[in-house]
Amino acid sequence: MDNYKIAIFHGDNPIDINHDYQNGEIEKFGERTEDSYHILEFIEKIQERYADVPLLNSVKNTYPAHIPACFFALLGDPVFYNTTPNDKKYGKMGQFYFPKSINESQKQAILEWASEIGFYQIFLFYDIEIKDGEVTWQTKVNIGKEHNVDFLQKFFNQNVIEIRQDKRKKGL
Repeated sequence: MDNYKIAIFHGDNPIDINHDYQNGEIEKFGERTEDSYHILEFIEKIQERYADVPLLNSVKNTYPAHIPACFFALLGDPVFYNTTPNDKKYGKMGQFYFPKSINESQKQAILEWASEIGFYQIFLFYDIEIKDGEVTWQTKVNIGKEHNVDFLQKFFNQNVIEIRQDKRKKGL
């Protein structure tokens, strides 16, 4: 993940099936070496792959960077933002945006991902909703003292988000 800004964890929801993503597939994009913003990377991806999804197509470059991640979560796909500004000075940082439920393949992909990112400082945003035109959420933080696999496993075990059986097999 060190080389990318954004990762989407695809599942078995309609947006993934309609756009030919496999269950459990991780889509990484937005090279960290490029001098561009998360919001611009997302807009490019939306125009390229999701122009037919009204919620996503409504994203503008004036929106805060977290809005498209929240929208993907509302549609059922967790998103990870690599927000590391300078890893030598601050360490590695990231943000996960979670839908209200994920399937087993998405959970396994996230835990495999967490093993790759190790001790990143991460924020988890969950229970995401749109209320009166505002995006709201709950937050949990790992300041990098606990390995992210353990931190995320505890998060999943707290039943904060629903883990459901796959509707289609991993890779389909």
